[in-house]
Amino acid sequence: MLVKSNLTLMAVVLIFVSQSLFAIGEEVPNIDQLISNIARHEEVIQDISSQLLVTIPQKGDTFVEGEWGYSRGREYLNGTMYLNVPQISKKVAQSFKFAFDGQAMWIYRHDPLQNRHTGRITSLEPVNFTGYPNLNTLLGHDVHSSGRLTVAEALRRAKEVRVQPIMEAINGHQCYVVEAIEIERSIVPGGKARDVRLWIDPKRDYRTLRLERYISEPDPIRWEALVRRVDNIKLQQIDGIWIPIEGEFHNFSPRQVPISGLTKEDIKKMKPEEALSKIDYELRPLVPMRLVRINPESVSVGKEIPAKKFTIQWPKGTDIWDDFMQFGYKVGDPLIDGSQLDKLLEDGESKVLERSGNVDDGLIDRDHAEHTKSLKNQDRESATLSSTDERDISSSEGHGCWDLPISLLIVAICCAGVTVLVWKLR
Repeated sequence: MLVKSNLTLMAVVLIFVSQSLFAIGEEVPNIDQLISNIARHEEVIQDISSQLLVTIPQKGDTFVEGEWGYSRGREYLNGTMYLNVPQISKKVAQSFKFAFDGQAMWIYRHDPLQNRHTGRITSLEPVNFTGYPNLNTLLGHDVHSSGRLTVAEALRRAKEVRVQPIMEAINGHQCYVVEAIEIERSIVPGGKARDVRLWIDPKRDYRTLRLERYISEPDPIRWEALVRRVDNIKLQQIDGIWIPIEGEFHNFSPRQVPISGLTKEDIKKMKPEEALSKIDYELRPLVPMRLVRINPESVSVGKEIPAKKFTIQWPKGTDIWDDFMQFGYKVGDPLIDGSQLDKLLEDGESKVLERSGNVDDGLIDRDHAEHTKSLKNQDRESATLSSTDERDISSSEGHGCWDLPISLLIVAICCAGVTVLVWKLR
């Protein structure tokens, strides 16, 4: 009986020890090996596209539905955003298209209230892709919001990267916990950098199962100012590759508060080093949680994406501002040649459309921005594509190429009439 009890005890001890050793992470690689493994599995998804649906479960609403794709530096996001408009007490559907062809970004929006089409051609502004959660968000590629980087590329640029010796379970899957200090620096003078925590699943293509993004603070409050969390990521194997098909997207507005028993005035009297230990962060949801769902049947991996996906065919009547030329025009209006354009710009003619604003106000604003901006301000949001050729500017019905000759003919007739009238009066 004693022997049996001892054997049972030994078995329990062995199981405990084996689980403890796994949890402690004997197999945890050094950070360079881990980044290399992440990069190796990211290389196979350089060409990927899918349909997506973003809902707001708290309200039972659809937020965005559309299509997203990425191919070796090029990216596009087309869809419809559903907005509640208080002025008319109803929800409206706003269509949008963002595309980056590797050199220029194209942005298109339709205002359903005014039935107005607006477009912009500019340099890459990643905020247009990161502002709407999509498959790239679930892949973890938004860890670096001011550039389109993979997880491995972003980690290699961080000031410091470390992997915790103890693995953590996320929905039953053991993950490496990776911490990246200053993975992204602020582009705003005096602004703070960003830190990131990632939970990486080594058994399923080193995919991210959870991502947390923080305002970079010194110890002991480094991991408290949370601004974004992407979690409950579900993976599915598609064509032999583990792809995320669902996840939850949270944005927070962190606010410093004194620990219990102290006031803000008390904190102000302390030395900076002491004050850090007397501060907590209060996290308030900036917007309701967004649930991102990817249609598994729509996912295409490793297949060439048509080039037309990374450009925009402007609808007739679209008001377009070109940041490169610093010039605006309406699609379908008479074409303007180079000499005319130079003269208009020199003379400051009113035919040049007013430039729309730029919302790229820095990291903190992007993290804290409400994604459902009002229709009134939609032209201030940015997105861009490659340069527009004559076929884009001319009418889609094929009449645009005749506009300039007809206009010149009308001008010539008018001039001739004036000349004849003046001659008769003399």
